[in-house]
Amino acid sequence: MTEQELLDLWKEVAGLPDNVSWNEDSLYGYFQRFRPHGGDIPKAFESLDRGSEVLARVMGVFAATAEGFAPGDAYFIVRAPLPASDDDLVALARRQLTAWAVIGEEMEDEEIIGWASSAAKVRVVRKAPEDATFETERAAALYDLLTDWAFGSDPSESNASLMGEAFYSIACDPYLTQHLTWPWHRDNSDAEEPFEPHFELWRRGARLAYLDNGEIEVYREPQG
Repeated sequence: MTEQELLDLWKEVAGLPDNVSWNEDSLYGYFQRFRPHGGDIPKAFESLDRGSEVLARVMGVFAATAEGFAPGDAYFIVRAPLPASDDDLVALARRQLTAWAVIGEEMEDEEIIGWASSAAKVRVVRKAPEDATFETERAAALYDLLTDWAFGSDPSESNASLMGEAFYSIACDPYLTQHLTWPWHRDNSDAEEPFEPHFELWRRGARLAYLDNGEIEVYREPQG
C-alpha cells in the first residue's frame, strides 16, 4: 500500500468527505476520532503488515481509557486504573529495567547497562510530590538511547513512519508509542516486548521517575 493509499484509507475510515484537506499532518489526534471504544478503527489496520497485532495494542489503549472519558480530552487519560499492589508495581519497574539493559547492550551503552543491570532501589510513592521532576539527567540519557535505538530500527511496515503522529498524539508518550508499534520493529532487536512494562504501568496509573542517584520512584495516584 502506497503512502497516498494509506492516507486515503485512514481518511475514509474517519468518515471525512472528499473535500476535506488531508495529509500526513492530519493524522495528529487521529485515534481521538474513535473514542471512547474504538469504533471503526479496526478497518484502518486491515491492509497493514501485522496490522492485527498493532490493532490489538491500540484497542488496549481504548479499553484502558474508556471509563471516565470526557469528550474534551485532548489525550487518552487513564482515569480508572487497574488495581495493583506496591509489589506489583515494583516488579513491573524491575522488568522495565531489565528491558533497558538489553537495549543498552544492543547499543553498547555501558552507562545504561551498568545502571539498569544493578539492583537499583525501587520505591512506590502514592502520589507524586509537587516538586517531582521527570527531567533528570538519568531520564534524558535513557531517552536519548531509546531514540537512537528506535531511529536505527527499520519497521517491517514500510509506511509505519507515516503514522507516527497518530500514535504519538495518543498520549504524547514516546514509550507508549513504541509499545503500540513494537510488532513493526521486533525483527530488529533481541529484546522481548521492551516497552510492555511501561504500558502495564501506564494503565495502572503509574509512572517511573529515574532519579540521578540511580534510584527509581514509582509514582501512582491513590486508588480506592
